[in-house]
Amino acid sequence: MRRVLAWFGRRRVYGPVLTFTVLFYTGLAVWALMPRHTGGTGATATQTETAAPADEIKGVEDPDLDREQLKEREARFRERLEQDPRLATAIGGTAVLVLSLSLMVYAWILWRRLCGRPVLPRLHRPEAPRWRRRDVGEAFVMILFVEAALVTVQAILSIVIDLRALGSDFLLMANSLARNVLVAAYVILLVRRRYAQPVSDLGLAGPGAVRGVGVGLAAYVAALPLLFLTLLAMAALTQALSYEPEPQKVVQIYMKESAERHLPFFTLFVAVLGPMIEEVFFRGFAYPALKARHGAAAAMLGSSIIFAIVHLNLAAFVPIVLLGVFLAYLYERTGSLVPSMAAHATHNTIMVLFTLGFKNLSV
Repeated sequence: MRRVLAWFGRRRVYGPVLTFTVLFYTGLAVWALMPRHTGGTGATATQTETAAPADEIKGVEDPDLDREQLKEREARFRERLEQDPRLATAIGGTAVLVLSLSLMVYAWILWRRLCGRPVLPRLHRPEAPRWRRRDVGEAFVMILFVEAALVTVQAILSIVIDLRALGSDFLLMANSLARNVLVAAYVILLVRRRYAQPVSDLGLAGPGAVRGVGVGLAAYVAALPLLFLTLLAMAALTQALSYEPEPQKVVQIYMKESAERHLPFFTLFVAVLGPMIEEVFFRGFAYPALKARHGAAAAMLGSSIIFAIVHLNLAAFVPIVLLGVFLAYLYERTGSLVPSMAAHATHNTIMVLFTLGFKNLSV
């Protein structure tokens, strides 16, 4: 007990943060496990009380799609492709174009290998990190803490301000953006103030940024066939196991007609800001600390597994791990986060475009 109290005494900020986080999620788990009583006069009264707010916000936000509705949309999508050969031709032509670009990149890689040149240029050489695994663990706790704090603040604000008009999807995205920005700021301040290292040691180096974007795009084009085949393999596996995963929350949001009013904000976050901030945390901060202790290969895999767990998508777990390993490899070889940011943003943009195309063609 003395050691615990002494630890809390030394960690005047992190101690209360950890305490609040544990209490919040423990309370949340207890509340989720509490039995829900239905029936009788009490249940009728409760339904009557909650019916009015639901009626007031009806039409503001569409409900999420369930599995059956998603299957219906998939059937309509296939029907549209069969009825309009031009769509199938356009999709097939796009696939051929991407494959051709990938082959061109492979030929370029082979040529550089034969010439004895490195495939990926060294854009920056960050200093060895002074932060360690413990700091990564504390930063992960900070993610949970900021999430809990934002939910608490939102609950308090909802008492005095009607937030329902914004919609739960908008609030979810806004909370995610605020959480990511705050955690990235925490990581940068930690590196600069506690360990007196510049942000360039996180891979945030300015020189060669334009070249880094080109390297990231070319590398992603080369990796895209493998990522696509992995997605197809996981889809076949889930079908063979008769497992029907729930659609990812972001996909659910984009499928809604009510999301169109916030589409620019959602897309800016999902396709640009989110990937950039995630690269700072997972590749710039977590990967070097794990590498210093376990080596590059284990650090790539470990940081990528954490990256996949955070995304909470069981069906896409393996493809996300593969994407994380690819992004960590980019950072390892170039020393800059610019290529991995460009590749990550491109990947998310393609996913957004695919989702919007599926939405419009499955009506």
